[in-house]
Amino acid sequence: YELTDNLSVKTAGNITVTDGVVFYQDAVKGQTIEIGKVDDTKNGQNGTTLRINLHADASIPGTSNILNGDFSASRQETMSYTQLFNAQQKTENRNGVISGLSDAGGNAITIGALGADRTYTNVTLAYKPGQAGVNGEGTVRAHIRTALVGGIETINKIDILDGGEKFQANEILLVPAGNGNISGNELTISAVQTTNVQLTEAIVNNTFGDAKWPGGTAPGQYNFDVTGAPAAGGNNLTYVANDVIKEQVVTNTMVPNPGGVIIDPETGLRTNDVQQTTYSIRNKQEVTNSTYGGERIITEQVPAGFRANPETVADNWTRYNNRVDFGSNFTIDEFANGANDANNDATGTINKTGREQFSIPTPSEAIMALPTYASNGGNVASNAVK
Repeated sequence: YELTDNLSVKTAGNITVTDGVVFYQDAVKGQTIEIGKVDDTKNGQNGTTLRINLHADASIPGTSNILNGDFSASRQETMSYTQLFNAQQKTENRNGVISGLSDAGGNAITIGALGADRTYTNVTLAYKPGQAGVNGEGTVRAHIRTALVGGIETINKIDILDGGEKFQANEILLVPAGNGNISGNELTISAVQTTNVQLTEAIVNNTFGDAKWPGGTAPGQYNFDVTGAPAAGGNNLTYVANDVIKEQVVTNTMVPNPGGVIIDPETGLRTNDVQQTTYSIRNKQEVTNSTYGGERIITEQVPAGFRANPETVADNWTRYNNRVDFGSNFTIDEFANGANDANNDATGTINKTGREQFSIPTPSEAIMALPTYASNGGNVASNAVK
């Protein structure tokens, strides 16, 4: 035996050694058990003693008396609910909804759906001013079909898209300008009803073009110059009737400081940028034409129940996510066995108050911080050290 000799544990039979860790192969259970480890100091190298530190808790995996100690058994626990919604057409219960109309001569006008045979689309009917009564609420919209009767354009059918509400019989509506020869025609309300109205809104496609100063506009000037910059010294941009109307455009951007750039050493970004203002002009736009594109259904979201959000949790185990003050007890609930939970899928609520609770004691900080003193080569720490 020499100081340069090296000692080691030989792999043989049921004992194997890997990187200083000693294992026992249990042929009956068919499992490998870690039973010890070569001591870091007495490792048998360069003539030192070889020592194997055996684990006090070495056992066959899965044989512990702790229930589900390997977390292999699990279940689904509902942690929360997500409320679900469906979209449906919005409706309103209204009274005083227009359901019948007659012309100025007292002749009833047919009310019903119109297709491609309509003459005027999405006409907004106005309440005649100065009449007895109070204007109803909401926008009254309709498609109108006309025909020539004795050479006169006459309304013969109306498709009411929105009959408003709170109108009364004998009140008068007017066809607005822009609807051919029936512009200004009076329509008398002959019937109203209380009903559930399915709500829609008009789809309007607008065409835009340059806006112009109206004919007869007196010459004038803007408060900016030809570049869009604020006017100074009488260099205002001017206009006359029928000119395209101009608008000033102001753009603010952040640019490097011309007096010197400062860079943040950590981010590499500039820190002293300054604002730069530039000016320009553009033509003012206005709606030059509108076309009706049908009706869009107005929808609303309505509750449609709840969806459970489950999570896989280990049987016989529970989690405690709050603060633990050592030296005091803390309370945990039993694991999610489902027996004492009161989940309501209809209302999306979870009630776990029925779970049995357990009070867990903890050692005080003083006890946990109390050191132990082992003998070192026969020397024991003195009471002063302790």
